[in-house]
Amino acid sequence: MHSYFRALLLLASLATMSCGNADAHVDATGTVEFTNVDVAPIQTARLLRLDVAEGQTVHVGDTIAVLNSSALPFETRELEAALGQAAA
Repeated sequence: MHSYFRALLLLASLATMSCGNADAHVDATGTVEFTNVDVAPIQTARLLRLDVAEGQTVHVGDTIAVLNSSALPFETRELEAALGQAAA
């Protein structure tokens, strides 16, 4: 995703420099905002807690939400049964 921003910045810079006087100095600052980001769990789950607010900055490794999967106890029992069969 960072390469997308770099490419976008490079294109914007080239477009700005190509318009007008070549001796002109251009400074630019700003914020890139996305309105839609798709986030989905690997399996169906219920949202127990949402740890971020709209517009809040998040970093790699931050906990965004805590989910509860009602299927988890069933999957655990299946895995334990398979482990027991493999050990026998």
